[in-house]
Amino acid sequence: MAGQVTNRVMAEIEAKFIVRKPEQVEDALRALADAGFTIADRGETNHTDRYFDTADWSALCAGWACRIRRRDEKATLTLKSLHGPSGSVFVRDEVSQSIPGLMTPPSAPPGPAKQQLDEIIAGKPVVELFESSCQRTVYLVKKNDPESVLIELDIDRTRIEAEKTTEKATGILEFTELELELKSGGTADLERAAAVLRDQAGLMPAKYSKFERGLQAAGLELEALLENPGLPVIGEDDPILTLLYSYLAEQLAIVRRQHPRALEGVDPEGVHQMRVATRRLRAILKAFRSILGDEVVSASMRSSAGSPGTSGMRATQTLPSAMPGGTRRPEPAITSGSSRRKP
Repeated sequence: MAGQVTNRVMAEIEAKFIVRKPEQVEDALRALADAGFTIADRGETNHTDRYFDTADWSALCAGWACRIRRRDEKATLTLKSLHGPSGSVFVRDEVSQSIPGLMTPPSAPPGPAKQQLDEIIAGKPVVELFESSCQRTVYLVKKNDPESVLIELDIDRTRIEAEKTTEKATGILEFTELELELKSGGTADLERAAAVLRDQAGLMPAKYSKFERGLQAAGLELEALLENPGLPVIGEDDPILTLLYSYLAEQLAIVRRQHPRALEGVDPEGVHQMRVATRRLRAILKAFRSILGDEVVSASMRSSAGSPGTSGMRATQTLPSAMPGGTRRPEPAITSGSSRRKP
């Protein structure tokens, strides 16, 4: 029967790292072996992920990403919560069920993922957002000290293709990640393995999920879609200071959002956006020196000098203290089932 499907509800605990050079993979495996882990090569596998949502982003606004993964002749419908990383570790709820053949999420047979999706989209049609293809090399990492720890280590070589929503969007992102997924043991065990890769192998922790990277390829940003910074609505009778502080707050928010994206270097648009926002901050500071005052402008200009990454973030720490009430940083911390403003 169509309703008889394999399904599972679980918490996914994983750490993700950016791999910039092929030799970093060998460095990572060597560092784990030196730390007392045993490593077994489990071969390669390929899969394709298609991501979906409604036109008004119902799943995203509810705190979920919806995908269908196809591997060999099997397909799985999954809803995954959109929690960001805590340090190097992502902890996310995952609701999955196997589905027969090729289909879109609304046509899936009954199961936990279908039930949850139906509650979220309420009968609205879905559209495909983007597609991700992945070549995965799998290793099993074990350690028995003092309890059995089992971690799946995946090397994912990924290509994301998305329809561009802006002229500057890349449309395609290609990158390699190393993922550690905890199979048995505690979160602390995974954190110890992640610390080895970060501190001994020199890998950079990833800041984004593949869903977020797909949005980036399309020219979209998760935080920008969800945030409501509470900036004032500017009217023609408002004083110039209201416009000035609103514009500064807007540029500071862009710098904060783009900083991790620029550090990773997967999507070049992150560096570009930080450069543009930093240049705009410096220009507005110079133009309104007489209003803001020499002390504020001089301190902020010093903090915004240098490379876009470091200078932009220094400006987010220096400038808000000079603005009335400071500036509020949007905090789109998503929890599964949470309600957010729809874009």
